[in-house]
Amino acid sequence: MKRYQYLIISISFILLLCSFAWADEELCYPPYWGGLLPGESFEKEALRLYGQGLFRDEMDRHVRFYYNKAGTHTLVIFFGTDLFVTDIFIHQGIKFPENKKISDIRKYTSEWFDPFEGFGKWHRLKIGASRTEALRWLGNPHNTISNNEWEYRSKCACELPRGITIYFKSDKIISVRFWASQG
Repeated sequence: MKRYQYLIISISFILLLCSFAWADEELCYPPYWGGLLPGESFEKEALRLYGQGLFRDEMDRHVRFYYNKAGTHTLVIFFGTDLFVTDIFIHQGIKFPENKKISDIRKYTSEWFDPFEGFGKWHRLKIGASRTEALRWLGNPHNTISNNEWEYRSKCACELPRGITIYFKSDKIISVRFWASQG
């Protein structure tokens, strides 16, 4: 079997195990989004799914920026040791790195980046959802960093913590971070 087949089987197994891990009626939800699972997926899989994007090397980490076709949202993927995906950010609005021309945004657009792909229980949450919907589909946050930043830790993490952080503005989700701690 090829490495990506092992990865698909591993992710499927994790999702199966998580479906049995109910606690306080909360679904064990790994921080999976858009075909990528932080801590398990590699840069080559991100490239296969979304294309080249805009590559940056920031603070000794590889970073790729992608934009949706409508030019309304930004996908930022961080890669750590051995080019594992460590963070996936989805932002409402355009986040463009310094020293790049905003007019070049079309070069970095991915037709496969859908910022309205759901996440959370039954993939019901989306960018623009309310706090009430976040509570309904993810439950109470494990950590309220601020009134506008909620952190959820995945019960599916085997060794290192993983989770989802939601950022709000005017009681609406404006950004989401899917993350895994680096080992």
